[in-house]
Amino acid sequence: MGDLRNLADLLTARAAQAPETVAVREAGSAGLTWAELDRRVTSTAAGLSATGLVAGQRVLLALPNSVRLVTDYLACLRAGLVAVPIDPRTAAEERERLAGRVGARLVLTPDSDHDRGGDAIVVPPADPDSLAVLLRTAATSAEAKIAMINHRSLLLPARGLAGAGLVTADDTVLAALPLWHVYGLGVVVGGWLASGCRLVITGHDAGPELAEIVAESGATVLPVVPALLERLLRAPDLADRLRGVRTILSAAAPLSVDLADRFTEASGHRVESGYGLTEAAGGVTTTLRPDGTGGTGHRIGHVGHPMPGVEVRIGDGSDPGEPDRIRIRSAQLFAGYWPDGGGGPDADGWYDTGDLGYLADGELYLVERSRELIMVDGFGVYPAEVERIIAELDGVLETAVIGDPAGMIAFVVGPDLDRDRIAEHCAALLPKFKRPASIRLVDGLPRGVTGKVQKSVLRRMTDQDREGR
Repeated sequence: MGDLRNLADLLTARAAQAPETVAVREAGSAGLTWAELDRRVTSTAAGLSATGLVAGQRVLLALPNSVRLVTDYLACLRAGLVAVPIDPRTAAEERERLAGRVGARLVLTPDSDHDRGGDAIVVPPADPDSLAVLLRTAATSAEAKIAMINHRSLLLPARGLAGAGLVTADDTVLAALPLWHVYGLGVVVGGWLASGCRLVITGHDAGPELAEIVAESGATVLPVVPALLERLLRAPDLADRLRGVRTILSAAAPLSVDLADRFTEASGHRVESGYGLTEAAGGVTTTLRPDGTGGTGHRIGHVGHPMPGVEVRIGDGSDPGEPDRIRIRSAQLFAGYWPDGGGGPDADGWYDTGDLGYLADGELYLVERSRELIMVDGFGVYPAEVERIIAELDGVLETAVIGDPAGMIAFVVGPDLDRDRIAEHCAALLPKFKRPASIRLVDGLPRGVTGKVQKSVLRRMTDQDREGR
């Protein structure tokens, strides 16, 4: 497609190739062709520019999953503005705080509309290294860092997905993920534009009815998070509703082998895994092969081979089979953290992800986030190991382990459980230094939009309890 410099250039190319082909729609409704979408993006970009905004200025996108979100996002990129997508449910106070932090000049909500209508001309930025998007990371701290992502970083992983055949022009992708998250923006939206497939958008909070939406949409590719798999499992006749799907890819939160196996048994579909991060503007590895096949079974921590253009190194590279910090190198990596660009790749282009893993036969296995490592009596303890042991106990629905000055704390969800039985189970299977010092029975675990457990919330709960004593 020539020398593209902006993700919105992909849209222009698609509109020229297949102007009358439906490009995007919301579930249950008619859609826009590539030509119609291209015109709407351009007229919206012109409308944004007409407010006095100039290239490089930041715009908050507080919009739910919708064609409107995709349109406004691409309009910002086409106008050279910096898009700052956020969860539309974000409290007003937090939204204002974030707007101040990034110096946003405008907040786009469902009540605002800058589509000028008619034809317009907008000249997109010529520098692919200019800033395109600011995305908050999935940090465990209360004050998440903000990754600075340029236009090149958006284009490369998108074209890598399409170039590797992981999504093709013949596919229909169902976007049931939050599109303001890097998984939604980088993998779903980027892959759609690069491949020229059809995109069907639905709300990210759909329940068991999601299976019916999959069937109605004709989806062939279903990007998910583990929480969506759990919802789909509650749907009747799941295998029948998913009969047209060829690929299911789970990422953004840990996928347990138990959940993956239960889903495969119920649906007849293997669940592929992927590993990505905000700082890489999308995917880093995947178990999915270009021919649409994956492995023959689900394995703990297995997230596959590197995506095109991505290098993965374990530690200093001398012993890739020994768990150590995962480092990646790619032209798609971010430019650093807002506002000064600090914390980005080193002089040789390597970025320390903060995750721990190892390589086996060129395939990456995740062990734990290194920032989650808990030191107990001078020994390092991986919470995931303790969580897996607790989860083996009958009746345990989910669990999360955090560190605390008083010792490890295990939060456990499940009916008819008691602390003594959990403690006895841990004592039988774990050395003393790996056993939780405290066990808390709770009704549920706090989770973010991708289903990942928010351990920062658990830590705040513990701190508040301590202060209240």
